[in-house]
Amino acid sequence: MKINPLPILLFFLIGCSNQSQKSDTSLDNTIPEDLEEETFSYVTAQIKNSTDNKFYLYELDGEQPQKIDSSISLNDNISFTSKHTNQFNILGIGENQQNLLLIIAEKGDTISITSNYKEANFDYTISGSKNSVILKDYLKNRLEVINQINEVQQKINLLSFDAQQERNELISQAETIKNSFNKIKQDFILNNQNSPAIFIALYDLTNLMEEQNLLEIVAESISTHFPNTAFQQASIMLMNKANQQIEMQKQQLSMQQQQKQEMENAGIAVGKPAPELNFSDQNGKLLALSDLKGKVVLLDFWASWCGPCRRENPFVVGLYNKYKNKGFDIYSFSLDKEKAKWIQAIAQDGLIWKNHVSDLMGWQSLGAAKYLIRSIPQTFLIDRKGNIAEIGLRGNELEQKIIELL
Repeated sequence: MKINPLPILLFFLIGCSNQSQKSDTSLDNTIPEDLEEETFSYVTAQIKNSTDNKFYLYELDGEQPQKIDSSISLNDNISFTSKHTNQFNILGIGENQQNLLLIIAEKGDTISITSNYKEANFDYTISGSKNSVILKDYLKNRLEVINQINEVQQKINLLSFDAQQERNELISQAETIKNSFNKIKQDFILNNQNSPAIFIALYDLTNLMEEQNLLEIVAESISTHFPNTAFQQASIMLMNKANQQIEMQKQQLSMQQQQKQEMENAGIAVGKPAPELNFSDQNGKLLALSDLKGKVVLLDFWASWCGPCRRENPFVVGLYNKYKNKGFDIYSFSLDKEKAKWIQAIAQDGLIWKNHVSDLMGWQSLGAAKYLIRSIPQTFLIDRKGNIAEIGLRGNELEQKIIELL
């Protein structure tokens, strides 16, 4: 239930239209006499607790942040100059490009910053750039939400098996925090449609089908306020990508609904008995799914060559270790073709339960065909009576259902 940290894809943010409002530049920084004010912007900063005394100014205008200036810290003070070919430059200040303090500089801006470098990216004050303040406030709110959700998740992970009520309360709390961020995101978009800072919201619109209207607002705002600019070009690119993802999500949803109907027609549905599987383990011994009746069983279709399956395995191992003494077990069915790779993956991922089977026929597997498997990983949670309790659960939802059935 985490909100993913903002990617460094901010380097698409580059400058543009002269239709935006001019930032407040009422600072006492001195502009070099031999430079034209309308061609450059100037940044001075007091940065405490840095690990190095050399800082760089990066321009985020391509696939990698580009160094455009450097400054040696004297008594924690540094200064930079940024040349503008566009109305706005998106700049980052840092000892390296992995930890940048982001600002939006307009031609002629004189920007002043005070920062504690060790305190993440948001323990700083800034003046001389209205758009940088807008950007900072949004990113600060965003980080606070991320930290709150991560704290709740840590509390959930530490709960004992029997603390079901507290677990449900914490999950509800995390959902409330997540919803609060959705409101912050929406307000930011609606209230800053004439600022280049709005572009950052494109990277937080992750649920594209539900947030398509906000995506369109951002794209239209950029087209209106920053026409014929790199802002617009980047937003068009992201909109095209988003539309492709939305179309893929619709197709996947349609396929899932079709598969669900086919499974129901074949009797593979919640509340129905789990079809029997009886296949050989690594040593050639037949293991029947029905032998585990009386336990809560996770039937897991996977393969050694399946990246998502392998990434999911540590979580599955954690579930097994946590609940194996409570009546929980796992029946793993591999769609591998090569026995050696199958056995190697079991060892590498620490899949210590004994119920590993396969007919080594890949997608032509008879066991997979019995459950109409068309993609992996795919899971079926089976109750103590041998009936299918849930299909396709992962993560916290899967764990919650296991606890409920136990």
